[in-house]
Amino acid sequence: MIATNNSDRVSVNGVFPSTIVSDAFEAVTNGMSNPGTLEKLELLQQDPETEDWYKIIKAIKAFYAQDFEEMQNFLSSIEEDSIEGSLKNVLYYMSGIRKTEIELTRQEEKLAAKVTENSRFLSGALTEL
Repeated sequence: MIATNNSDRVSVNGVFPSTIVSDAFEAVTNGMSNPGTLEKLELLQQDPETEDWYKIIKAIKAFYAQDFEEMQNFLSSIEEDSIEGSLKNVLYYMSGIRKTEIELTRQEEKLAAKVTENSRFLSGALTEL
């Protein structure tokens, strides 16, 4: 489960903010549409303690949609030294934006490789078909 600063606080219909964030993160990374989860996520953008989670999840969703302008819009206001901000470099790198300017850590490289590994497999399979 993803931790938020206010994980012990009950929020949307008795659901913890950390549960909403975790469910939304899963929904945008596995390619499965989950409108109910994303609707709940929209409510978190109003809360200063969870708005950066809202932004990083929306940025990830935009990345997968290859809407890199939208991705940059969400990433631009996330603090670099925050937990959410730790994903910014990986998203910029994988999208090709600032790729030459960014030096990824070993962990960031592993994450980028895992994420792009699946898309390479899919594009290769589509090419074969």
